[in-house]
Amino acid sequence: MTNYDKKEEKVLDDIAKVMEKLDKYLDEEVSLEDTPDKKREIKKWYVQRRALHEIKRLLHDVDKYDKYEAKELEQFEKDFEGLGLDVETVAFITNYF
Repeated sequence: MTNYDKKEEKVLDDIAKVMEKLDKYLDEEVSLEDTPDKKREIKKWYVQRRALHEIKRLLHDVDKYDKYEAKELEQFEKDFEGLGLDVETVAFITNYF
């Protein structure tokens, strides 16, 4: 196996880990769906967006995705923090990944 093949395999493993975290989070949220809450919906949206950004980064690292912008996440987090959520909520979801 060449270095490139090993790198691709590692990226696929990393993508799988991101997807497992996302699935775990979404499964937990589904179990709480009987009490809708705007904060939870925003958390869910953010976690999905963050997972997508992480996958884009991983694919970009092995030259499989050209549209990745590192600063996109920084701007997104600034916009997210501007939503007026409490510090605990913001800390939880920004540290999830």
